[in-house]
Amino acid sequence: MRNEDKLLALGIYGKERFYYLRFGKKSLNYPLGIATVCLIPVEGAKKGTVYVRGVAFCSPRDQFNRRQGRNIALGRAVQAMESQLNRGYIRKGNPCSILTQHYGWVCLAEWDAALALYEKKIMKEVTKKNEADKG
Repeated sequence: MRNEDKLLALGIYGKERFYYLRFGKKSLNYPLGIATVCLIPVEGAKKGTVYVRGVAFCSPRDQFNRRQGRNIALGRAVQAMESQLNRGYIRKGNPCSILTQHYGWVCLAEWDAALALYEKKIMKEVTKKNEADKG
């Protein structure tokens, strides 16, 4: 089943949000890496809203492809949502380890992610939009 179909079945399709991070030291006028991040709010029974994060990392040697990055990040977020576990631990020495150093992320697929200020702002816009659609 496709990721979008899984979100439709769960009733949360359209609530996912994506953003992009450029980070690293600049050499030869391009950043060290680009990450595509997917955030999905999931209504939990005990905790209230739980946020799931999926991250796709693009190496500087690769051509950045927005569609492919979104698909990988969404797939990782859906994996974390289905298993309710963190997956894809980031190892030291991996180019993705910059995410760990700068943002404190330890996994590429994270269940119950602690949101940064920017991510909280993005997700507030989602809840405002959903409330406006209902009423």
